[in-house]
Amino acid sequence: GDACVMVFNPGAAQNVTVDLTSLPTWLLDGTTVPTDLLNSQSPSGPPLVQSWTVEMGATEVKAFGGFSLASFAPRLGKKADCVPDDTYSKTLAGSTLQSCFLECLADESCVNVFFEYVDIVYMEKPPPVTCTLLGTIADPAASCKQGSGTLVKKLTSGRPAPKSVTVATE
Repeated sequence: GDACVMVFNPGAAQNVTVDLTSLPTWLLDGTTVPTDLLNSQSPSGPPLVQSWTVEMGATEVKAFGGFSLASFAPRLGKKADCVPDDTYSKTLAGSTLQSCFLECLADESCVNVFFEYVDIVYMEKPPPVTCTLLGTIADPAASCKQGSGTLVKKLTSGRPAPKSVTVATE
């Protein structure tokens, strides 16, 4: 989905440098020029790079957008032991949801992410998750067993538009 980088300068006017290394490398090749969402309708910021510097006024806030990180959508049902059609599989342990999704975005072979079940205790820091980057799974019912984990598909072009519904009236 759509993404933005928020920058806040609490002090005097200055250049603020933001570490963007957690973003996918294809966004940081110098060709993605974001839009200052609060002051402009056209690309106006410096191109995104790993160490990104923005000119900021005193106590100024800026939001830069106009780019996308793709979307991820959970597949139906709880799963276990998924075997991708192309056999691609890479396990990441001790991760966050964010790091699993960003790792999948950076990996051309990743089409799905499988998350093992974790027990979330209300108002406490969530535990690390174990996720597995997986290749193509055309039919999750055939490629996965019933279980307690969640299979999530990478949608590089965003979520598909909803199908129109015709309502009959009398």
